[in-house]
Amino acid sequence: MWTLHEGFLDVVRGSWGEVITASNPIQVVIQKLKCLKICLKVWNKETFREIFYDIIATSTELLHIQDNVANLGDSSALFEAEIDFHVRLNNLLAQ
Repeated sequence: MWTLHEGFLDVVRGSWGEVITASNPIQVVIQKLKCLKICLKVWNKETFREIFYDIIATSTELLHIQDNVANLGDSSALFEAEIDFHVRLNNLLAQ
């Protein structure tokens, strides 16, 4: 999911482009990887946290609508709402 997101490469380039001073080239790579790990953790929380909450909320609402259909019977309003929430959920999952 990360690699498909439009901002992923910018985060990697920005982190990897930081100047690291170390006596050994291996130490430079290790420090760059540590910095990248921190940057990706922050970026992940900022970018995907909201999406996961939206997926949970949309899934819950979709289940509620489907329960209403099962208990109350089919109606055009419930049918349209169910389609709407299926589309929303699919859009969220595609991100």
